[in-house]
Amino acid sequence: MSRFRFPAPAILLAVAFAATALVLTNLSAVPVYQSRPRTITETLGGPKTTAPNPFQTVGGGSNTIVSGGGGVQCTGGRNGGSTDTGVTPTLIKLGATVVRSGLGSAFLGGAPVSMQALVNRVNREGGVCGRLLDLRMVDDGWDRSRGVTFLRSLIADGVFALAVSPSSEGVDSIIASGELRKDAVPLVGADGMVKSMYGDPWVWPVAASTVSNMHIMVQEAYKRGFRSFGIVFDKEYHFGVEGAYAYDQTVKRLTGHDIPGYDSGLDKCQGTFCGIRAGQPSYPEVSTFNSACDQAHPGGPFPSHAESCDLIALLLEPKTALTWLANGGLNPGFGRVHGPQPLFNTDFAKSCGQDCTEMVAWTSYNPPLAPFANDPAVRDYVNAVRRVSPSLDVSNSFTEGAYLGLEALVGALRLLGTNVTRAGLRDVLNTRTFDLGLSPPLRWATGDRHLGSGMMQSYQFQYSGNTFTGFQLQQGYVRDRYLGLDL
Repeated sequence: MSRFRFPAPAILLAVAFAATALVLTNLSAVPVYQSRPRTITETLGGPKTTAPNPFQTVGGGSNTIVSGGGGVQCTGGRNGGSTDTGVTPTLIKLGATVVRSGLGSAFLGGAPVSMQALVNRVNREGGVCGRLLDLRMVDDGWDRSRGVTFLRSLIADGVFALAVSPSSEGVDSIIASGELRKDAVPLVGADGMVKSMYGDPWVWPVAASTVSNMHIMVQEAYKRGFRSFGIVFDKEYHFGVEGAYAYDQTVKRLTGHDIPGYDSGLDKCQGTFCGIRAGQPSYPEVSTFNSACDQAHPGGPFPSHAESCDLIALLLEPKTALTWLANGGLNPGFGRVHGPQPLFNTDFAKSCGQDCTEMVAWTSYNPPLAPFANDPAVRDYVNAVRRVSPSLDVSNSFTEGAYLGLEALVGALRLLGTNVTRAGLRDVLNTRTFDLGLSPPLRWATGDRHLGSGMMQSYQFQYSGNTFTGFQLQQGYVRDRYLGLDL
């Protein structure tokens, strides 16, 4: 998809996270947030933690890893030494590209904080068989060219694995180049925004893909009687164009026809299929789209509203979605407007106000909301993040997903015990089920396609007047019935 042009926002200077162990270091003159691993004595020198180790092998010979309980037993200082690239007797070097600046920071900005929260927790407990996690996170501003450059630098610098790397554009580029496969570099815990993450044998995503998100939106709406569909999507970033294609293809499978105005180039706004450029100050396309959606049609679930868009998908990042709605985007009432994971975001919901009344957003995870708020794994996640940033939005899907992605990586490392190798990590991830309590169980089959569970659930935005009052569960987990298609 090289025909798409990607914005290049200025790289901001790195700043220290409040109350974290992050420090500024140098990697080819780019901003890097690096954990500060300490010796085991220093790490364990504070108050003794009573929190359970978060990883456990259940039962004799079980292949399921769950939260709570013990883990692989090993003796500190007797761990086999340097067993692979990025592994020393005292450290495991990890790297990630993150988004602390630019357009994507509105939904990806919390991910490095939750990743650091888990690093802090693991290192407080003594690391993995005496090896502390040394995680370096580089801000690429969600820019494709910078992202792939920084990822290459991290790999050249000798990281053992890439952890989560929530900045999807650079990740997509380095997967497309074949470098992870060629160099056998694991990328564990990816956020699933782009479809390439599901077709590389060295990438293990923890989220349902944006493609699955679009499949599920349409299939569930169709079950409820929705028969006409519209979509507004970001035509610059890969998650937008890939998701828009999957959305149309699902409509076509169920109704027998494309969305009105569907453009195979995925870059026009016509009919009820509308691609727009992200981050613009205003969107004149709103009137064109609304006019197409206001055409009367027979039937549909809303007798008093004869629009030809029973369901509208806003496949946008938060800033662009806010501008679109402020420009007069159609009212989300009756749950007819649905958003993907980037819009499962408290800050977005608060800023949107009553323009987002009854809007629905989807997530791959168990958020710290009813009915999951008191689940032990969810509480542990919230408490760990709150130690680093008391005010961070822990409901944000990408903040939670980054924590879960790194948790899956650490769980696999614990199973390796003293002999930490990339090949061993691959085998553990391909043969075990990880039920860590923040999502449906994660399992990746051996081979090139690591599709995951393909399951998501939805919450509806609730308001009192113009004040956001919270998310309410609308639909429990459903599985993508077209899992693996459109990828």
